[in-house]
Amino acid sequence: MQNKGFTLIELLVVISVLAIVSLIAVPNINDTINNASKRALNEQKKIIKSGAKQWAIEHINELPNESSLNKWVTLGELKSDGYVDNDICNPETNKLFDNNNTKVNIYLDNKNNLKYDAVFTDSDISCSDGS
Repeated sequence: MQNKGFTLIELLVVISVLAIVSLIAVPNINDTINNASKRALNEQKKIIKSGAKQWAIEHINELPNESSLNKWVTLGELKSDGYVDNDICNPETNKLFDNNNTKVNIYLDNKNNLKYDAVFTDSDISCSDGS
């Protein structure tokens, strides 16, 4: 009579190979997910800064000049004026950016060029609750 099936050694070899493959694959998958979150966050920040640049084009009379050194524009203002669509989620924290405390500082550098620095603050609202 022939026995059908695998021997204990064959099963152990297969389990060992699977364990080795998972030890190699899992850290790479985690790194890929973390890198994707960081790239997504950078893109979200670029969207906010781009909205501020569009705002500046249409609000030239409110921009900094020799008498006023800077102008703060909040995410809420950018959203209400249509320069940024919808709520913007921080993919690293899964929280929406706060409308009042996420803002862009528009200022003149020493060569009188406009510069844009942003402060990004999360709200207490999770992305799934606010969307």
